[in-house]
This record gives sequence, structure tokens and C-alpha cells, in this order.
Amino acid sequence: MDQAALVKKRQRESLLFKELVKIISVLQQDEKQLASLIPTRLKISDDKSHCTLYFTCENDNFIKYLETLKLYKPSIRAQLSKAVKARYTPEIVFAYDQKFQEQLELDQILDSIKDDK
Repeated sequence: MDQAALVKKRQRESLLFKELVKIISVLQQDEKQLASLIPTRLKISDDKSHCTLYFTCENDNFIKYLETLKLYKPSIRAQLSKAVKARYTPEIVFAYDQKFQEQLELDQILDSIKDDK
């Protein structure tokens, strides 16, 4: 993938992430059980047909939240298509962000080492 295509892909990821965060925050106001979900990042497939929205949550019970998110997926995608003017709206996949959890654990280890010195 050349540099210009990579920049366009990152811009599209940023735009989709921003709009999805807005949609999810409105959904969280209606569905209080989703309030502990925090969107962390978004990744678009190379063919731009799928995007994966990664979440982290406070009590690590993502499976319970995933079922509720799946119920709202069609309406989330419809709102996304209205917010983002594009030829195609990608299929949305929800996933738990393991990288974010690993980063938090690494930060805690580094903080404990810093405190020991």
C-alpha cells in the first residue's frame, strides 16, 4: 500500500471512529448497562468492507455487553451511514481490546518500578 493510500485509510479510520464514538455515547445514555464500555480504537479492513471497533470495559465482562451491542448493530450502522457520506458503509464488528489491557498492565509495572527507585 503506497503512502497516499495509507494516509487516506487512516483518515477514514479516524472519521469512522469519531462518528461511532458519538453514536455509542448516545446509545449509552439510553442503555445504562453499556455505560462502562469505552471505545479505544478502530481498524478498517484492506478492502474497506469491514471495520472492527475495539472496546475496553471496567469489569472485564465484555461478552455480556457484546450481546447488547449486536442487537443495536443495524441501527448503529444506519446512523453511521447518515453521518458519513460514502458510497459504502462498512460492516461493523465489535471486539474486546486486548492490546489496551496489556498496555495498562505494562504501565502499572513501569509505575511500580519507578516507585521502587
